[in-house]
Amino acid sequence: MQGAWINLKGYDFNNQTVTVQLATGLYRDPLVAYGTILGLTGPGSLIFRGDPSNPDNVVISPLAGNPIAIAYGAMCSLEGLALDSAGVEPSPGNVLGGADLIAIGQRASMRIKNIVFHDGRGCGHIAIAFGGAHRRARSSAAE
Repeated sequence: MQGAWINLKGYDFNNQTVTVQLATGLYRDPLVAYGTILGLTGPGSLIFRGDPSNPDNVVISPLAGNPIAIAYGAMCSLEGLALDSAGVEPSPGNVLGGADLIAIGQRASMRIKNIVFHDGRGCGHIAIAFGGAHRRARSSAAE
């Protein structure tokens, strides 16, 4: 996910929608998305899609930090993913380990659909601060 974000920042979306399809598996790198992408019109214009029929097939579980962190005007959608921060080890500043599963801040915006929140350390699911925004997509039956 991180590599895709870095590469896509160099493009002009020109009001088009881009979908990044993630293969089945365990991903240890988080998505840290900062800043805007030219021509991206909203969070639905960049979709990170796992397996909508079985989100547990695509797990984002980094060894440090939030699985997903977006800020400074970043926008994206997450679909069909499982998120987990239980692998984040305790440290002096984080005695329990773990991390909020999604962190949204500084004018960032995210849309989520069919996300499974796992966590063995009791951390929050979504943290929103400093003008961040979150929108839960309607179920497929309503769309």
